[in-house]
Amino acid sequence: MENPNDCSAGGQAAKEKGLQLPFVQTIFSPLTTAKKLAGMRLFQDMRSHPDYVHQALKAITQTCIDFVAENLAAGVSGFFSPASALPATGLLKRNTGSLESDTICK
Repeated sequence: MENPNDCSAGGQAAKEKGLQLPFVQTIFSPLTTAKKLAGMRLFQDMRSHPDYVHQALKAITQTCIDFVAENLAAGVSGFFSPASALPATGLLKRNTGSLESDTICK
């Protein structure tokens, strides 16, 4: 049975076919991952439960670090970090008077 967490699967498939292809992995920022998991309530939780959010972000960050390390060990050619959807929401602007921007910019 294949391991779904095996980061080398894409590279291994190319090697078996005698191909030398670059393998680029996507990595999201911890804040983007938290927002994808929690939705917009994340920004309210940042104010009402900052310790819980900080604890969650630490765990997500460690998971990202482990993911990058596993990919490097598997021979990944590079990483792609897509632009976050957060700037498009306007949540990262100062002085908008919204709960979300006040929370992030402090």
